Amino acid sequence: LDDANDLDKAELEGAGERSGNKEKKSFKRQQLIKGVAIVGAILFAFYVCPVPLGSLKVTGSNKVTVEDVEVAGNISQPINVLKISTEKFKSRLANDLRVEEATVSYEFPLTMVVNIKERKAIAVIPAQFGYLTLDKKGQVIASEPAISNTSVPIISGVKPGNILLGDTVKDPAILGALTYLNALSADGFKGIAEVNVGDASDILAYTINGLQVKLGNTADLAKKAELSETMIQDVETRKVNAQYLDVNLTSPYIKTR
Repeated sequence: LDDANDLDKAELEGAGERSGNKEKKSFKRQQLIKGVAIVGAILFAFYVCPVPLGSLKVTGSNKVTVEDVEVAGNISQPINVLKISTEKFKSRLANDLRVEEATVSYEFPLTMVVNIKERKAIAVIPAQFGYLTLDKKGQVIASEPAISNTSVPIISGVKPGNILLGDTVKDPAILGALTYLNALSADGFKGIAEVNVGDASDILAYTINGLQVKLGNTADLAKKAELSETMIQDVETRKVNAQYLDVNLTSPYIKTR
């Protein structure tokens, strides 16, 4: 009989412990739910209310400012990084002709970092009322009455017609010249002052020293760029008194004076 009583007592104590554990777990769960609800309410308040939260930083560009990014991204003051849609923001920023690509990252604690890859000029072409600056794809990224960027070659012998800022050129001869310039190394690019495409079957490049480079037609211009760069370096190294270079892929030669 005593054993039976002890057993009943043990069962009651075990049931009590289980009930107590359930209550503890239930209490912890309730506390967790309350905590999540409080954090959610705080974040919601920060999202809805016009209060500053975080900051914005622009890297990779000296031309594009924080103010430019705010305008492009339709970001109002005070800045609240929780309210900024990065995809819409990047899509709007892509319309800026100075921007080739924009990436977004974050720094602790709440700094949105916008890294700008600038669209670089590769050539200038004459237009009806001045000069147009092209990027590597042939898009017009600047229009000016006079040449201001003397660090890029001019593509001469062209009649681009009515091309506006933001347009992309379609002229095969101009695109051929861009293919040639894009294929040059950074040092090789610096050495070219002009590409004349007035005759698409006889394209001519000129170095900054006035040396003429005969490129022929628009075929294989990327390969011709590599070969012409080698030939120009050879002339400069050996101090050859060259009249012109003929970049014929099958039988290139240097015409001396």
